[in-house]
Amino acid sequence: MLKGKVPKKIHFIWLGSPIPQKYLFSISELSSVAKRSGFTINLWVDKESNYWKAIEKATSFDLINSQKKCLFKN
Repeated sequence: MLKGKVPKKIHFIWLGSPIPQKYLFSISELSSVAKRSGFTINLWVDKESNYWKAIEKATSFDLINSQKKCLFKN
């Protein structure tokens, strides 16, 4: 039986290549919903450049740009 509360955290891990735009957009959308529900989102990448390359290629850069501070955690 669980004692206490389950943390309201969602972790995503991306390894090996830049994150495809469709996944980055989905994580960004989920981040907005999660924030309103009291959850935090952590996106972990093996190379920080894989995250930034995906951001640069994103077609909806304005939406993702507003979310990037809450998406990327060192």
